[in-house]
Amino acid sequence: MVYPHDFERKTGFDQIRAMTAEKCLSPAGAEHAFKTGFSNDYDYVRNELMKTLEFQQILSFDDPFPAVAFSDIKKILEKLRIEGTFPETEELSELKGTLDYLKSVLNYFKATKEGTYLCLKSVVNRVKFYPFVSDAIDRIIDKHGVIRDNASPVLRKIRSEIASRKTAVTGRLMAILKQAQSDGIVDADANISVRNGREVIPVSISGKRRIN
Repeated sequence: MVYPHDFERKTGFDQIRAMTAEKCLSPAGAEHAFKTGFSNDYDYVRNELMKTLEFQQILSFDDPFPAVAFSDIKKILEKLRIEGTFPETEELSELKGTLDYLKSVLNYFKATKEGTYLCLKSVVNRVKFYPFVSDAIDRIIDKHGVIRDNASPVLRKIRSEIASRKTAVTGRLMAILKQAQSDGIVDADANISVRNGREVIPVSISGKRRIN
């Protein structure tokens, strides 16, 4: 227990904490910063200072650290805890982005020299990474977050049928267009256009009279 209760405000610790949170690249980082409190535990403080020193050394002397903003996936993970729930496409993209970033951080520390950044590595080494999760997401969505045609056998069949029918419809429209041009109902240079999401054949005024 810290005494007095407003010790952090009097010493300016609360302001330092707020400024630290503002520098965080993710909501999860900011949340962690706000949870940080004053401590008089020597070993804990020393360990935290060592982590800070090691990270300063990385930023100053080592290869660029993969520091990028990423999504807070806590709500997504809480949702997936419920049996029978499935992530939306956007949520899969967020999960994949976070996993990719996590992998890049783990690989970064693996590539550093042995015996360096021991305090930071003690944290990193506790992180469990399961490649099969990322691989599974890759099989479902592409790099643009679009569901792949072969994400499942059923989806592949459905999309194949849709593509086949679109081709058949387009072919039929082209045949009708050519016949209409031959009959003089449609201008010779007319092309199929799209209106309100539908493919249509533009008919001239004189052609409309002939149809009527």
